[in-house]
Amino acid sequence: MARQPSSEPDSLSLSLSLGWAIGTFAMATIYSASSVLLLGYLVNHVGLAASVAGLLFGASKLYDAVVDPFIGILSDKTKSRFGRRRPFMLLGTIVAALSFWMLFSIPSSLSGAALIAFAGVALLANATGYALFVIPYLAMPAEMTNDRAQRTKLMAYRVGATSLGQIMGSFVAPLIIAGGGGGLAGHATMSIIVAVVVLITGFTCFASTGKAKFTTRVESHSHGLVSQFRTAFQNRHFSILMGIKMTSLLYVAVTTVLTPFLFTQILHKNYKVLGYFFLVKSVAMLAAQPLWVKITNRHGRAATYYAGCLGLAATTIPWAFCGPQTGTSTIMLIGVLNGLASGGVLLIGQALLPDAIEQDFRRTGLRREGVFAGVYTVVERASFALAASLTGVILGAMGYIASKSGPVEQPPSAIFGIYLCMIGSIAFLAMSSIFLHFYPRDSVKLTTETDNA
Repeated sequence: MARQPSSEPDSLSLSLSLGWAIGTFAMATIYSASSVLLLGYLVNHVGLAASVAGLLFGASKLYDAVVDPFIGILSDKTKSRFGRRRPFMLLGTIVAALSFWMLFSIPSSLSGAALIAFAGVALLANATGYALFVIPYLAMPAEMTNDRAQRTKLMAYRVGATSLGQIMGSFVAPLIIAGGGGGLAGHATMSIIVAVVVLITGFTCFASTGKAKFTTRVESHSHGLVSQFRTAFQNRHFSILMGIKMTSLLYVAVTTVLTPFLFTQILHKNYKVLGYFFLVKSVAMLAAQPLWVKITNRHGRAATYYAGCLGLAATTIPWAFCGPQTGTSTIMLIGVLNGLASGGVLLIGQALLPDAIEQDFRRTGLRREGVFAGVYTVVERASFALAASLTGVILGAMGYIASKSGPVEQPPSAIFGIYLCMIGSIAFLAMSSIFLHFYPRDSVKLTTETDNA
C-alpha cells in the first residue's frame, strides 16, 4: 500500500543517507566531466564545428523530453522485491558508465557524417543511462521520509556528494587527461577510469538503499507524455520550482561549459590549472554546507537562495577584467568564493523538489514521484543542453575555429564571444531569483488540511 500522510517523522539513519547520497557522486561525476570537457573535446580534439556540436546537444535533449517522463511513469508502475526505483538505478549505472566511455573514445578515423552519427548515438546512449538512474533516484526521498527537516538534511548529504562528484569530474578527470598525454588518448584513458568509478559507486548505492522505505502500490495515472507534463505543472509549487531550476542551471551550465575556453583562450592556462580551479571550487561548496544549513534554519530558504545568487554574480563579474596577466592565486580565490556561493543555491534548489512532491501527495493522495522526477530531470538536463547549444552556436557565429590538434589561436571576435557568454550568464541568476519570489510561502510548513480530503 502507498504510505499515508503521518504526523510522525520518518528518521533516516546515517548509513542509509550516505548510501543514497553516493548515487549522486556517480552521476555528478559523469555530469561534471561532460559539462566541463565534452564541448571542448568535440571541438578542439575530435574536429566537430562548434555550431554542429551545439546542435547535437540540443537534439539529444529533444530525445530526453520524450523519454524521461516515460521512465518516471514506468518506475511508478514497477513492482519488485527491490522496490519501484532501485532496479532502474542498477541498469542506469551500467548504461551510463559504458556510454560515457564511448562518448570520450571516438575513433580518430571518423569524419563527416560518420563522426556526427557516432557522437550523436553516444550522446543518446549516455542520456538514456543517466535518465534510468537519476529519475527513479530523485523520486526516492519523498518516499524515504515524510519529515521536511530530514529531507533537507538528506539534500545536504547529496550536495556534499555532488561536490565530490564535481571534484572527480572537473579536477581528477582533467589531470588524468594530462597524465595520459592529452588529446584523444588522454580523453580515452580518462573515460575508462571514470566509467569504472561510476560502476563501483552506482552499485554501492543500489546495495546500500536496500532498506529504504518505498511504496508498493500506486494508483493509476495516465501514461501520455502531454498528460505527464500537465500533471506536473498543475502543481504550482513544482511549476515555479522548474522556473527556478532552469534559470539557475542555465547560469551553472553556461559558466561551466565556457570555463575551459576561458582558461585556454583568455587566461592561457593549461588543464592542470583548470582542474585545480574546479577542485577549490568544489571543496568550498562542500565545506560550506553546514553553514548554509544553519543559515537556512535561521533565515529561511528564500533568504539563503538570494544570498547565494548575489554571491555567484559577484564572483562572475571579475572574469571581465581577467586575462593572460591574471595570476593563478587570483583565479583560485575566485573559484573558492564562487564555490561558497554555489553551495547555498544548490542546497535550496534540491531541497524544494521533495517538498513539491509531498504537496502533491497531500493534495491528491496519489504516489506519482516518478512523474515529477521525470519532468524535473528533463528540465535539469535541458538546461545544460540549451546552454551548450547556445554557447556552441554563439562561438561558431563569432568565428571560433575548430581543430583536431588541440586549441588554436582564435580571432578577437571569438574571444569577445567567450566574455559575452560568461558575463551575460548573470542574467539567469536574476531570473531565478524572480521565480523564487513567487514560490508559495505555504510550502514552508506543510498543512494537514487536505490529509482527510
